[in-house]
Amino acid sequence: MGFSNIFAAALAFSVLIGIFYILYESLPEEVVDMGAELTEKYDDLALKAATQFSIENVTYFSDTNLTIVVLENGGGAMLDPAMLSFIIDGNYLDESTTNISRTVLGDGLNPDLWDTGEGLSCNLTYSLGPGIHNVKAFYGNGVWCSGNIKVIDSNINLSVSYADPVEGTLDASADITGFGAGNDTEFWYIRVNVSGPISESCTYSCYIDVDSSGSTGIATAGSRTLIHYPTNVTQAFDPGAGVEYMVNYRGGTAKLFSQGDLGSMLEERAVLDFSNPTGSSLLIRVPLADLGNPSNFSFYLYGVDQLMRHDLAPDA
Repeated sequence: MGFSNIFAAALAFSVLIGIFYILYESLPEEVVDMGAELTEKYDDLALKAATQFSIENVTYFSDTNLTIVVLENGGGAMLDPAMLSFIIDGNYLDESTTNISRTVLGDGLNPDLWDTGEGLSCNLTYSLGPGIHNVKAFYGNGVWCSGNIKVIDSNINLSVSYADPVEGTLDASADITGFGAGNDTEFWYIRVNVSGPISESCTYSCYIDVDSSGSTGIATAGSRTLIHYPTNVTQAFDPGAGVEYMVNYRGGTAKLFSQGDLGSMLEERAVLDFSNPTGSSLLIRVPLADLGNPSNFSFYLYGVDQLMRHDLAPDA
């Protein structure tokens, strides 16, 4: 082998050794970087797996175009409320053009953070028309949940109306000043008006006697005056007679109750749609089929404040 060949082989060997040395020196740093990247990805996956939340309630106030979404953190992760965004009916709510505020409910453990078991109330200024709307909430890591809200037409014609005097002896939010009622082919509508703003700490109930029979329904104590629907005539109510149904609104939820199987109490039957409180007015929609499709019936209203003081309408 000539000198030049030996020199070339030695040079090639030296270069190869140099390459291996460079790779050897850089390998620990590459491994460390790869380990850090894997750890970061694992932490992201662990956070995503621990992120679980659900929409508990959605209400809409038509007078202010305000949608309130209440959620609950049911996972094991502590979340940042600012990382929560919203889509309504496929439209992303851009905070540069849509007013969104977030308030942690019962914020005691870590102020301003959304801990496990805590609620989160989000106010979204967004106009909704009558119909069913889908609300989707999603977190920064891609976890999401959704819920629907049904907005009913608050301009329904109410053929029956009654003005009730202001009592002044209880919270104005439970002091009934009047009501209206009407129906279409599918639903019966009842609107409640109160002296103060509708309050979620007060209860608004409508008791319904569908057959004017004392041998059916649940007896109520004391004398009552009822409105006969659809004639809009007041009538005395025999305390021995009973009610078969109750429409009840409290805490942002409207429900229908009917006589239970044992006949001694009212049991929940259905969740009802309602036009969310607009100031001092509340409109609730009841499927006529859930009332047994009566051609006429009688009813009265009952408002109760947080101190259990009450107002009957019509007055007894």
